[in-house]
Amino acid sequence: MTRMILLAGVLRLTRPLNVRRTLLAAVDAFLEASPTSLPTAHRFVARCRKACPSFTLGNVVWGYFITHLTDSLFDEDSDYLRDLRMVLSAGSQEIYRTYLNFDFARDLTPHERAWLATLSEMLEFLGRYPFADTDAALQEYARRVDPITLMTRLSPPPRRLEDETIYHLILREVSAILTTVDLRYSLLRSTHLTPQSPYASYPPQPRSGRNQAPDISADLDWARRALLSLQEQAWLLVTWQVTPTHYHLSLH
Repeated sequence: MTRMILLAGVLRLTRPLNVRRTLLAAVDAFLEASPTSLPTAHRFVARCRKACPSFTLGNVVWGYFITHLTDSLFDEDSDYLRDLRMVLSAGSQEIYRTYLNFDFARDLTPHERAWLATLSEMLEFLGRYPFADTDAALQEYARRVDPITLMTRLSPPPRRLEDETIYHLILREVSAILTTVDLRYSLLRSTHLTPQSPYASYPPQPRSGRNQAPDISADLDWARRALLSLQEQAWLLVTWQVTPTHYHLSLH
């Protein structure tokens, strides 16, 4: 019985902070603007900052508001605070955006650095399409897919979306693109690289004739730019929207 109580206590102490709810409490305390509520508001904001480490998705989304609430230009502006309270409590139609262009070399783990290098090499290989020797190209592609698949499996996303780093998300997204190329179909029946994953057209159209499959050249261009943005060599647009219950985040 004692052990169960102790475990329950540990779980309560280590439960991840609900940043959105805590920010909402901070805003309410700022709006109250009393001698006792203002220190509480600043304490809540400090907790949120600590709960959103640099480069995590939580930092991308909530860091925008956390930074404002550490600036007297905003945390003393009742109109801004009321607007922010509406966003935090009910969501918003506004699309927020930022541009990513940073050298993450010192932040990547050895595994992630190897992952990045392997993805870059795969992009270079696919950039040589079309290949003169079909069989050799298919074998080479399969050989390159295996380590990427393994690296992805060995580095799964965290349980909470906001705890994932932006660079880890990019590595996962690029891996999904590069390991689902239907190279055989592309070489035998198409003039462009096509996806292996299921796809549909809108409005629905019959699949007949040549070159009916989507052209993923734009996906590969995005993947190349996304990887370069992690090396301070390109810009990647990141957008997010706060919904009534959570948020949507997109990479462009």
